[in-house]
Amino acid sequence: MKKIIIVISLIITIPLILKAQTESPFRKKPYLLFQNKLDNTETIYTPEIRDIVIMWQLNSVETCTIEWGIEDDPVIYELGSESVDPIQESDIQYRFSFLINNLIPEEKYYYKVIAPIDNTEEFEVIESSFISPPLETSTDLTFYAYGDTRGNGVNGTPPYESLFHDEVCQQINVEINSDLTSQTFLLHAGDWNKLDSEDEWKLCYFNADDINAVEMLTKLPVMGTYGNHETYGEAGVIYEKYWPYSYTYYDHPIWDPVEAFYSFDYGPVHVCCLYIMDDFWEPSQGQINWLNADLTITDKKWKIIFFHAPGYSNSGEEDNNEHVQNIIQPMCEQYNVQLVIAGHYHYYAHWLVNGVHHLTLGGGGAPLYIPGSGGLKAESFHHFAKINIEDDFMDIIINHYDDGLSTWKNDFDTFTLPTSLQICDNTHVTWDENVTYADEIRICSGSTLTISEGVTVGFVENGKIILERGGKLELDGCTLTSVNDNELWAGIEVWGTSTAGQNPIDQGWVEIESGALNQSTIKNAICAIRAVKMEYVPPPEDNLPNYSFTGGIIQASDAQFINNQTAIQFYSYPHISVSYFNNCVFKLDDSYFGYEEPVNYMVVENMTGVDVTFCNFLNEKTSEPEYTGILSEKSTIFIEGDCVSGTPSDCDEWDNGEFINLEYGVYATAATTTRKVDIRHTDFINNYRGVYLSGMTSPRVTSNLFQFDLDVGSNGYGLYLDECTDYWVEDNEFQKILQLLNHLTL
Repeated sequence: MKKIIIVISLIITIPLILKAQTESPFRKKPYLLFQNKLDNTETIYTPEIRDIVIMWQLNSVETCTIEWGIEDDPVIYELGSESVDPIQESDIQYRFSFLINNLIPEEKYYYKVIAPIDNTEEFEVIESSFISPPLETSTDLTFYAYGDTRGNGVNGTPPYESLFHDEVCQQINVEINSDLTSQTFLLHAGDWNKLDSEDEWKLCYFNADDINAVEMLTKLPVMGTYGNHETYGEAGVIYEKYWPYSYTYYDHPIWDPVEAFYSFDYGPVHVCCLYIMDDFWEPSQGQINWLNADLTITDKKWKIIFFHAPGYSNSGEEDNNEHVQNIIQPMCEQYNVQLVIAGHYHYYAHWLVNGVHHLTLGGGGAPLYIPGSGGLKAESFHHFAKINIEDDFMDIIINHYDDGLSTWKNDFDTFTLPTSLQICDNTHVTWDENVTYADEIRICSGSTLTISEGVTVGFVENGKIILERGGKLELDGCTLTSVNDNELWAGIEVWGTSTAGQNPIDQGWVEIESGALNQSTIKNAICAIRAVKMEYVPPPEDNLPNYSFTGGIIQASDAQFINNQTAIQFYSYPHISVSYFNNCVFKLDDSYFGYEEPVNYMVVENMTGVDVTFCNFLNEKTSEPEYTGILSEKSTIFIEGDCVSGTPSDCDEWDNGEFINLEYGVYATAATTTRKVDIRHTDFINNYRGVYLSGMTSPRVTSNLFQFDLDVGSNGYGLYLDECTDYWVEDNEFQKILQLLNHLTL
């Protein structure tokens, strides 16, 4: 994004000396909006922002002058100077509107409006600036959003003034002055005033005493929507007079108000403004058809919808807009709309529904409400959103006012989302930015998602990654974890084809490696990775594995699996697996917060060929030895250390893997002569039972260390072979500090 380095300011100058009591000629000082139609009769979809409109209002009929330019050293307004007369209308309001078109993309424009002061030879001059929209190909953008700026007057009587709007605008000005690229536009989610009347507009949203709001409006175009309070009083007549957006209109078949909606493109984002002004409002079929056509046409990677009444509220289920849930939400999923902005309720709330983020930004100045529970976040404070897009990632920062500390903060909800959680169409997508909230990431057949080193992906409760057959997930030194400290995410499902061999077309494939500085880490999951598709079963029952989808490939080197209820689970698969784990850590400690206690770190069920090399299975909880490192049922698995000198068949030095402080290090059973375990060069330390093998033919347990501290009669052991034959057990060392007892049972 082009960087603007010029300080932005509002300057009000009076070129002649005025008497102390001279009244300003302005009823409403200059403010900005965009239009993106050729004329007021055009109704076809025209996405580009074509023009900027500068509007103002005087207290009496006068001719004003406007000047503008882009030269800044000094500012000379070289592009034009014109006289402007009031808009001709039946009710004389002395409104002015001036359109500047043919804008140079992403250029800082300076302008000034010169208004005569009644009965004097003097003038009042307002000087300010704006930045024109960028090229259509621009990839970066920062803008703002808020809602519910209204005052709290009753039935049109004072006080009209907003409780906190000017303070919100003051902080937006601070943000613009410290981040000059953010002087773009502001979305308003409705309820500008208590009702639609001339007095309300003059004394609330356009209050001349709100100097911070006046400054913001002169330099930041506002693109807004109807709230329910805009339908009170004059029912939107005055609202549309002061905010003449490029509306498409549709007569609602049931209710009297005419729906008004529009859309526009700005750099990388497409924005749709809908008419949903109350929690009962059902969008007409005309509005729905328009939205469907609008979202079909746009090719922007980022899509935002905003309107007034949210589909998901924290004010009780009866206050949810079911029509948003049942009509708009499915369209958001269909067209990959990433963000929905609303207001109506005077608090902040954040919901995530099937990959679509819904924000309630009702704290723009109105009296606050107390939110109930639900969604990801909710709190009662005045606030606004700062939204930053950099290519494939969007950062959303909620700036809120802390009454207790009398300061602005941004630590309540700041999050990042990618353009899509659906990686499809044979694409290879790389994430190199954090993703804060994820509910379901899906990697389709033929597509690859790479999550780069240092990136953290946070999942909501029961969020997951679905890796379809033929899809690939590459983890390169990243972290996958839960968002909240008391909610586990579901983990990764690797879908396979049980009837096919190990190949990247029929099987999903997870490849985990370390980065230059960071190990890949998966933590706080119900099951970090499972090689199967899980079929949904309504609560209270658990989801069930679909055994037609086994065989997914898991290959992990230098990875960490921390505080998962289960780390790895393989399901019955008739072919030889190429899955492996090399130099990985499987660990539980006292920070585990799952509702259910873990049982097994790794489960291998009825399959052949899983290699576990130089891995550590650790229980660091402050408790007696518990849990099972590896549970193997009717499977052939290989557990060994790492040869660091020589070759595995003729090795001079080994680094041993470790199983520490577990109830069972390895618990393996088999009922056929073809399934067995091979355990070599591994340390079993302070486990209640080191290795238990049952019903196997030709298992091998060689060159291992069994070190334990068991009480007499505890029924613990180092190695137990139960009804095994033709076993190969040699070169194992058994250590007991105080006494050797019950250490080897055959």
